[in-house]
Amino acid sequence: MANAKTAKPSKSAKSAPAAASEPYVVIIAGGKGERFWPQSRAARPKHLLPVVGSTPLLVQTLERVRGIAPAKNTFVITSALQAREVARVCRGLIPVANVVVEPAGRDTAAAVGLAAALVGARDPQGVFAVLPADHVIHDTKAYQRDLRAAFAAAGAAEVMVTIGIAPTEPATGFGYI
Repeated sequence: MANAKTAKPSKSAKSAPAAASEPYVVIIAGGKGERFWPQSRAARPKHLLPVVGSTPLLVQTLERVRGIAPAKNTFVITSALQAREVARVCRGLIPVANVVVEPAGRDTAAAVGLAAALVGARDPQGVFAVLPADHVIHDTKAYQRDLRAAFAAAGAAEVMVTIGIAPTEPATGFGYI
């Protein structure tokens, strides 16, 4: 969760709060399909599979954020290899123009930078969440409550907010908070 502002906020400057803009959600869907092998492959990664339930994880992610951010403010960043299938899966859920192909696959940090550029171009004051496309979240209501609270905190204090769970074991695949 971050602000799209390009200027560093001054801690000493006192100003009237800016009008709140609508939230943005950017979903990262560019995985290489390596960790869930043999079910997934580069052209058919985990987020395009119905791992839990009958719909792909990407669709489940898009449905979870419906009501948090409008479809026009929801983007999916993906790779050139997956773009056609991702666009097909997203059809009817977000505008087709909101499926964005990475110029080059450079992992998560570059995708987050692209997310900041996308949101900043539309709304320099925009607050956005960056979400993975392949998470399984069972308690949707609690997740949406926490995401709304994170948007409120990021917008009010111009800070980055991280939502996570307590780890149950060491795992370096997605990193630690």
